[in-house]
Amino acid sequence: MPVSPFSRYAGLPTLQVTDASGRTTTVLALRRPLPPEGPGATQHRVLGSEPVDAIARHYYGREELWWQVMDGNSLRFPLDLKAGDVLELRPPRAASQVSREQRFR
Repeated sequence: MPVSPFSRYAGLPTLQVTDASGRTTTVLALRRPLPPEGPGATQHRVLGSEPVDAIARHYYGREELWWQVMDGNSLRFPLDLKAGDVLELRPPRAASQVSREQRFR
């Protein structure tokens, strides 16, 4: 399962999961987003029709890190941003992860 190093799924372990029919498949572990507030957090007011990837490029240096902007604003959909919206931005970090295996019965 190749994943870009800038993806929110980069570095997540793969798990073997068995479904109700007994078929085993490989899946990525779940991510658990961190709370938006914390040390080094800042706010950004959306200007005009500013897209989330442009915000990511400005704060994190890469458009592909748009998901870090949205992780701090989990109740938002990227295409719903409008002028005047205030976004919480955390310092760049590695994606959080949850490593667990589950069997479906």
